[in-house]
Amino acid sequence: FMSNYRISKTLQKLDSGVKLSVKLSALVHETQKERGATAGFIGSGGKKFVDKLPVQRELTNKRIKELKAFVKVNDFSKINAELASTLNQTLQSLSRLSGIRNQVDNLSISLGGALKYYTGTNKSILDTVSNVLKSSENKVITKQLSAYSNFLLSKERAGIERAVGTGTLNKNKFSPALKVKFIKLLSAQDSYMANYFVFASKKSRAFYDQTMQGSDISEVNRIRKILLTKNEDFGEKGGYWFKVITGKINKLKQVDDYLAKEALKTIEIKLNAVQNKILLFGSSSILAVILVIILAMYLMRDVFGKISSLDVAVAKLLSSKDISSRIQVDSKDEIGIISTNFNSYLHSIQDGVNEDNHLIEEAKKVMDKVKSGLYDETIEVTCSNQSLNEFKNDVNNMINATREHFKAINFLLSQYTDKNYINNLELSNIEKNGVFGKLEDAVNDLRNSIVKTLVENKVDGLTLDLASDILLEDISNLNGNLNASAAALEETAAALEEVTSITANNTSNILQMAKIASKVTKSASDGQVLAKQTATSMDEINIEVTAISEAISVIDQISFQTNILSLNAAVEAATAGEAGKGFAVVAQEVRNLASRSAEAANEIKSLVENATSKANSGKEISDKMIDGYNELNDNISQTIELINDIENASKEQQTGIEQINDAVNSLDRQTQQNATISSKANGIALQTDRISKLLIVNVDKNEFEGKYTAKTMPIEGVDV
Repeated sequence: FMSNYRISKTLQKLDSGVKLSVKLSALVHETQKERGATAGFIGSGGKKFVDKLPVQRELTNKRIKELKAFVKVNDFSKINAELASTLNQTLQSLSRLSGIRNQVDNLSISLGGALKYYTGTNKSILDTVSNVLKSSENKVITKQLSAYSNFLLSKERAGIERAVGTGTLNKNKFSPALKVKFIKLLSAQDSYMANYFVFASKKSRAFYDQTMQGSDISEVNRIRKILLTKNEDFGEKGGYWFKVITGKINKLKQVDDYLAKEALKTIEIKLNAVQNKILLFGSSSILAVILVIILAMYLMRDVFGKISSLDVAVAKLLSSKDISSRIQVDSKDEIGIISTNFNSYLHSIQDGVNEDNHLIEEAKKVMDKVKSGLYDETIEVTCSNQSLNEFKNDVNNMINATREHFKAINFLLSQYTDKNYINNLELSNIEKNGVFGKLEDAVNDLRNSIVKTLVENKVDGLTLDLASDILLEDISNLNGNLNASAAALEETAAALEEVTSITANNTSNILQMAKIASKVTKSASDGQVLAKQTATSMDEINIEVTAISEAISVIDQISFQTNILSLNAAVEAATAGEAGKGFAVVAQEVRNLASRSAEAANEIKSLVENATSKANSGKEISDKMIDGYNELNDNISQTIELINDIENASKEQQTGIEQINDAVNSLDRQTQQNATISSKANGIALQTDRISKLLIVNVDKNEFEGKYTAKTMPIEGVDV
């Protein structure tokens, strides 16, 4: 009766806690929507959600009022201290809501600050719901509440996803930190939803599958993909995202309400069953007491007189405290028979005491072994004392049960040692708040923590493997490009060095040409002087006829030298190319003049007898020669100026090519260094690839939930 009474009280507390969870769930649904509308309002600079936000705040206020009214008439500290603590934190956080709203209206709070407040408040609410679960001692109800708690945690992440997506789409850009947070939100939703499917009943899972369908769900999944693959220019509106994901969350709320009703219905069924048992056992106990009282009164009236005469003998026996003593039987009536039977009873007591002592001694030996951790032996001795036999059986059952519990624990731990984390520890016939119940929870918590770590390691390994493959391919392409660039730069540097050498040689040749031009100028000047002397000689020819032959020889030599110089000048002009064309013309003219001078000398030799008569003609020829030399000097001066210009330009060209050559050589050295660094990076990428694959292999050696469903995390800038 008392056992069922305690169960009834526990179920009543749990019923109150679940009803509180329903109130909290309704509140968090509204705060989630207010958080999303607030994010859209702040993200748009107060331009959007201006009409929706006040309406949503009124819905939130209504739920807060209902929660406070429910809390006021219920004392939740009797359920458990943690529930009361988190509920108090929730109420304190809600007391700050008015101030936060004022800051939002004035745009004096950042989007991150507002989201932090709403998310922190919702976390406190959901922690309170989770603490309700700790009051459950029924396996079925515990699984239902576990499914309910995980579902609410997943739904809360969906609410945060709505707020983050709304703010991001309004800004039309993802910050790197917010992108990572968005990806984590999706991963957390999947994890909590996976836990929900583990604990939920078939009907709950079927209701979820039936409810979570429609255009809102498909639209949310479509926009999710856009947000995951882009960092800006999404092409979607924050208001539309808020609308479709709110439709999805409203469907999640339908499932939420279904799960709460299912848990309350289960509690109601269990509570009715327990209360029926209490009524049955209470009525039976009262009836049994009445029957015992009636029977006792009847027997006492008949026996009391006879017992009084036996009282003295029994008192004497009691005073002696010696069970070996016997009552003296003086009659054969009922009292005599009782006395005889009593003596037989004393004899049996003495035998029973001996048997009891034997059993107790063996029990001491067994319990000493149990204290040492040995549970293989039990108490085998029996006695006529039913209580001791029952005690013996209880002790043996305790030893056997404890041994089986330890076997179950050792078997599960051996599976964990063999890296198999599939099974939970489930011990039968234990108190949840007892030592084995806490041990069971601790082992399962350890297993869940290991499984979570293994799933995270598997996801990290897959992501690292994918990233290392991409990095390895990119570095291989970069390495090939750098090697090709290095080879091309080496060829370019060699070509520039050859061009630099050619330019230097051209500059040197131009300097030589300038020197030769100076010599030609001097020769032309000398020719001009000689021409003047020839004119003077022609004036004196009449007086010094005898000197004509000598003067003709001098003219012939001058013509020969001039011809040689003109030939040299023509060769140098041809070597200079385009720059020497003008100089070649001058050289040709000089050579023509030299030829004419030679012809004149021959004529003078042949006409020496007519020298006098032809003197005037010779003087005219000399004057023309002087004019030719003047023109030659002018042309040579212009040619020298052109050569000087070409010389200066060639020097500047040489300086520029040398600078280009130095720059190409420097670029070549940097390219070679980059190729070396790329080669090292390729080695590091290969090592990273081996490490990532080894990480996946090591994780896959374990057996755990999520092993075959773990997927890589999205990589920014990479289409997986």
